Amino acid sequence: MLRLHFHLLRRDPGMMVNLSHRTAIMCICIPTFYLLRQDADYDSLDSQLHLIGNLPFSVSIPLLLRWLRAIPHRCGPFSFGRTTMTLTFQKEVAERITAPPSHHQRSRLSIMAQHLCDVKWSFDLPSSVFVPRPKVDAAVLHLVPLVRPVLDVPFDSLEVVVKSIFNFRRKMIGKGARLLFPERPEFVHQLFSLSGVDSRLRAQQLTLEQWGQLCAAFIQLKNELDL
Repeated sequence: MLRLHFHLLRRDPGMMVNLSHRTAIMCICIPTFYLLRQDADYDSLDSQLHLIGNLPFSVSIPLLLRWLRAIPHRCGPFSFGRTTMTLTFQKEVAERITAPPSHHQRSRLSIMAQHLCDVKWSFDLPSSVFVPRPKVDAAVLHLVPLVRPVLDVPFDSLEVVVKSIFNFRRKMIGKGARLLFPERPEFVHQLFSLSGVDSRLRAQQLTLEQWGQLCAAFIQLKNELDL
């Protein structure tokens, strides 16, 4: 007989006197909270843990980024295997997470999530199903960590590149790339020369592979120039 165990967590203000809202939600230490084995085969989907959450809209993005950062290190909830995530987001945020290249909602979240996970849109949640009713609709996404990330680059380096270039999402990517070398703007040309990416593109047009090329070139320049 298959036995499923569900653990429901609810934030209780009376028990969180010394913690802020965000800290209370984001700092649960899963390895000490559950007595689970940490020897799962990462090539399989036999994780003992599944994250299912109706996330508060105000902390959904920081929570997602924290979990994504843990995936390549196989730490936190991902020390138990390829822990799947079924999560609720504000509909606009869900669109940004799932947006393909050239979509108007393509964003930093799209790149960081899709290079680490297989991301699927499960279903919509109209605002009418919530009590009290919010002003916006929501959606449920299902994220499955990939055995290997699409891009062979460090999470933090990729985030720096993506964040800088998306700061000017309506401009050509050459403008945002200047933020990577604030004191040495002459290196921007070298970045695009090394990466082979056209500096006249917009951020939302880039494929994951092109983001990987930019990030690899950025890392190479940083190492060569000791930045």
